[in-house]
Amino acid sequence: MVRRLSAGRWLALIGGLVWLGVLGALVAPVPLLPIAAALVVAGALALGLRIGRRLAVVLALLVLVALGFGWRERQWEMAAAEVPVEAGEVSEVLHIVTGPRQGAYGYWALAGVGDTRRILRFDASAPSFFPGDVVRVVGALGDDRGRVMGRGFSGVIDVEDGKVLTRTRLHTLAISIRGRVADTVEPQRSPSRALLAGFLIGDTDRIPMGDVDLLRRSGLSHFVAVSGSNVAVFLGLVFVIAGPLGWAPRRRAVLGLAAVVVFVVVTQFEPSVIRAGTMAGLVLGGRLVGIPLDGFGSLGVAVACSVLVAPGLGDDVGFALSVLATAGVLAASEVARDRGWRGITTAAAITIGAQVAVAPLLVTVFGSVPLAAPLANIVAAPLVTVATTMGAIGTITGLGPVMVVAATLADLVLGVASVTAGMGDLGPIAVAALLVMSIVWWRRPRLRRQVIIGMAGIGLAMLVGSLPIRGPVMVALDVGQGDAILVVGRQGETMLVDGGPDEELILERLRDHGISQIDLVVASHVHADHVTGLSAVVETHPVGRVWLPTPPHTTPTYQRFLETVAATGVPTERPIAGSTMMLGTLELEVLGPRRRYSSPNDQSIVIAVRSGETDLLLTGDVEVFAQDELAGLTADILKVPHQGAATSDPGWLASIGADVAVISVGPNDFGHPSAEVVAVLRSAGAEVRRTDLEGDVMIPLGSGESGSGR
Repeated sequence: MVRRLSAGRWLALIGGLVWLGVLGALVAPVPLLPIAAALVVAGALALGLRIGRRLAVVLALLVLVALGFGWRERQWEMAAAEVPVEAGEVSEVLHIVTGPRQGAYGYWALAGVGDTRRILRFDASAPSFFPGDVVRVVGALGDDRGRVMGRGFSGVIDVEDGKVLTRTRLHTLAISIRGRVADTVEPQRSPSRALLAGFLIGDTDRIPMGDVDLLRRSGLSHFVAVSGSNVAVFLGLVFVIAGPLGWAPRRRAVLGLAAVVVFVVVTQFEPSVIRAGTMAGLVLGGRLVGIPLDGFGSLGVAVACSVLVAPGLGDDVGFALSVLATAGVLAASEVARDRGWRGITTAAAITIGAQVAVAPLLVTVFGSVPLAAPLANIVAAPLVTVATTMGAIGTITGLGPVMVVAATLADLVLGVASVTAGMGDLGPIAVAALLVMSIVWWRRPRLRRQVIIGMAGIGLAMLVGSLPIRGPVMVALDVGQGDAILVVGRQGETMLVDGGPDEELILERLRDHGISQIDLVVASHVHADHVTGLSAVVETHPVGRVWLPTPPHTTPTYQRFLETVAATGVPTERPIAGSTMMLGTLELEVLGPRRRYSSPNDQSIVIAVRSGETDLLLTGDVEVFAQDELAGLTADILKVPHQGAATSDPGWLASIGADVAVISVGPNDFGHPSAEVVAVLRSAGAEVRRTDLEGDVMIPLGSGESGSGR
């Protein structure tokens, strides 16, 4: 059976083995490397009995080389993460490694020089930095260490000022092209035009977070993660333009290779584009030298070359999803061709093939798969292809009507996402169950009725899982290193205090609890770990009113939140200490801030929430100075300030007399929560609950019992 593999499949197998070799060296503990090498040699000897010793030895050598490359990259990244860091104000000249990407606290980019790698963090807007730029940045350096996108770093610079010192002509051309696209598409005019910019060059900065969330929940977000279809459209237009010139096929291949390089740079070296561009380059290069490659062959060689040249791609999720989806498309295309399928049947098979191929990784990494993804992709794929083509033509020609048609098609894609996003997600158990049911359906026709009942049961379970939460209850939402407190009253009235540092995560948490509208949103203070997610909440949910902190403090993230609130027209108030109001059955009393403080944390809005006989104290991030002016407070449930940091007065914490103390905290390098704070709370008789250990912490209001975490 193995001997009958075609040349293309052999190349695909080799690419997969090389990829696994690099991945194994990157993720496995270093002492396991000799064991892995021994297993490779033993496997080669066993395989040699089936395919011939020479070929087996070649495969073994390739995997050993891949292990070596991965090991070298691992050592390099470990060394980069161990570079000494002197925290404080710095001014450094660095090379940009990855273009700016949106993260939990704004935008970030990876930069380095020599063995030093830094994360550059920008609070609210993405700078005009490209991979390869030499920049000077000024800001505050912190001693954070870790890995991003398979690369190690030591130190995070919160950039206050940055300037490009040198830039290559190729990158200058790429910026010119991106600028041309932005000027023609005008993504700021409407969500559909912003989405069109995403189709063309992967620019998602202006897509409203609500639409980003819809695309993700419907399984359509890959359309703005520029990949193979975009490369194909770009090359097609290049060849159309070159056609009238009468160029020979080989000259067109050279032009295509140059165009692929430009496109990869324009899209800022996205992993999916690297995969697609390498495949296209191999096919074009094969034409030049007379060595044709089929789909599987080009995929295998592209994977091998990519992970050997840039081993960090070996454990990059975006790269893996792109490779698996392409393999699924190729396999489904062959099945459709062999069975003589045409038209919509072939399109459906290809879409389902891609979804099946990526489902295991999606479940492993993200925990679920959108239920309606195959249907949404079948409907949206042709719309995206035509929209991208029309958008590219409009960009080149400057014809406004063409761009209007492209934007209209993009708007239809948003409509597809809106319709299918609410159909729910499939978790690991549901995915496995559906896989088993599909096999039974295929192999046991007599059991198809039972299969239908089983699928209906899964759908019902998903529906029940999305029912709204019933109050009265307080939920400390697990949003990472930050705060997001949800309070629901007996009549369903809803208050959200803060939104955490991640826009997508807060939307997911609210959806988990069936929250579709919010009566009151409170921004306790201006820091990003509290207000970043609120922008997405206000964009995507009907909100009754918003409470804002009192001046004078501000941050770029808070300013963006204010702009979002103004754009949506939600009424705003600045609550005054001592004021009270009823939110349905919930009584809210504003306790602070009682004056202006020099610290934004002390300027936090402090609220006492009363539901029946239960008192809940929401403290924002108040520290010692503000706590000193909030003496004499008591509560049954305490939201501990500032992720449990050692910035609180231990005596004040103990004096609250809470039965339950909730610490909203995530993985961090700040030492939160403080061991002393936890000990003081427990000594005072409080049960300490933590979101980093339990997930969402749910506590019923109106009784002394505390619920379990998510």
